[in-house]
Amino acid sequence: MKTNYLNKFNELNLPNKLTVIRLFLSVPLFIFSLLAFLMNILANKYVPNLNDLYKIALVVFLLFILIIFIVAMITDFFDGKIAREKNLVSDFGKLWDPIADKMITTISLLLLLGLKAIPLFVVIIFLARDLVVAGCRTILAKNNVSVEANINGKIKTVLMSVGIVIMFIFLIAYNIKTSPIETNYETFVYCLSIPLMIAAIFNVISGYQYISAAIKFMK
Repeated sequence: MKTNYLNKFNELNLPNKLTVIRLFLSVPLFIFSLLAFLMNILANKYVPNLNDLYKIALVVFLLFILIIFIVAMITDFFDGKIAREKNLVSDFGKLWDPIADKMITTISLLLLLGLKAIPLFVVIIFLARDLVVAGCRTILAKNNVSVEANINGKIKTVLMSVGIVIMFIFLIAYNIKTSPIETNYETFVYCLSIPLMIAAIFNVISGYQYISAAIKFMK
């Protein structure tokens, strides 16, 4: 069984292999996110002699999450770049690449929300837009219409990736320090969330492209 899966993986072109790797990365990302969320809850409850241990565990999990996220975003950059330059764009990539991206970013955004490191309205904008675009993609696919990614979508991806990395670094620093950050947590969160807020705006703008294309086929 394992051999069959390996053979199928080896048959994929490089961009699709990178997409599959990103799909698999979502599993440890999800597990570490759950653990980080749990450690954050425990670290904020007074448990004699254990709070520091929980904080150390939280920092370790956040480091793993940060590394996984960065690796995932690097594979996302290269699979698209290679696919375009080598003319290796495939139906597999068109379907699974955005799914892999959404899995990675959604897990990360929900964790940041759970750790109170991102405003709720930003997450709502991202998730609502993705649901609407997913519906539009379905309508367009049924009518054999393909919508190419535009510059707004690319700007959104860059800003979102940078914004998420910034917030994870902030959380790691916050949990290993004894500094004024603690008394200004909400202020830091809103200031450092600016790239994500701007990304949310571009997210809505890029989503309009799909809505305007799909609305022609709505009855």
